[in-house]
Amino acid sequence: MKFRFLGTGTSVGVPQIGCHCKVCTSTDPRDKRRRCGAYVRSGEVGFLIDTPPEMRLACIEYGIEKVDAIVLTHAHMDHAAGFDDVRCASVMTPALTTLHQPCKELARLAVETLHRRMEFPDSPVCTLLLDAPLVVRESTRA
Repeated sequence: MKFRFLGTGTSVGVPQIGCHCKVCTSTDPRDKRRRCGAYVRSGEVGFLIDTPPEMRLACIEYGIEKVDAIVLTHAHMDHAAGFDDVRCASVMTPALTTLHQPCKELARLAVETLHRRMEFPDSPVCTLLLDAPLVVRESTRA
């Protein structure tokens, strides 16, 4: 079994935008860290643990071409935002079963929510749940 870290940084990555601390301004390449994610391979089977926003870049850098499954540890954006990059799952072999990400709806709701919070800053925080239909492909089809 082989295990490759794709990122070991914080939820916003390192360096952080606008931060001028010693780590964020460091020229040491070890201080340039993607958000958390990993790739595990055992024999012919490979899977991702989380899909951070930089997932696509990490997969290209490390030559990851085959993903049989994805394990999401939790639904925070720093662990799931790269999921949309799995759209290429339909051309992988075998084609990867995924969840459809309603990106346009997510963007529309984000703008509406931000506008509402700006107009009514004391309004309660709301939770929005969107349908994410399962797209069954060869990797899980019986």
